[in-house]
Amino acid sequence: MQINSIRMEVSLRQEKVIDIQKVVKDCLNKKRLTKRQLQRVAGKLSFAARVVRGRRTFLRRILDSLGRLQRPYHKVCVRGAFKADLVWWESFLKTFNGTVKWISSNNVATIVTD
Repeated sequence: MQINSIRMEVSLRQEKVIDIQKVVKDCLNKKRLTKRQLQRVAGKLSFAARVVRGRRTFLRRILDSLGRLQRPYHKVCVRGAFKADLVWWESFLKTFNGTVKWISSNNVATIVTD
């Protein structure tokens, strides 16, 4: 992750974005994922979500599925809402250039009431 305080941007290297795209696509091509495979994709998406605001919403069901698996060899089916989240990440990452502007603190208003 790179932080540019002059341009007020946070970015992921393009190689990292491509790696995350590959992992998501691999998951979508499988019917089931082991706990280890799910940990890998969840970790990469969690890292990407640190850069892009509001993206943890589409990570929640993946993390919930991970929490239900007890052993490294236990598996989860790639379907329903879980698959929909992976599809969302896949489509988002196709258009994501890796860079996000952060909100300037100068634009924040302070409201005081009595």
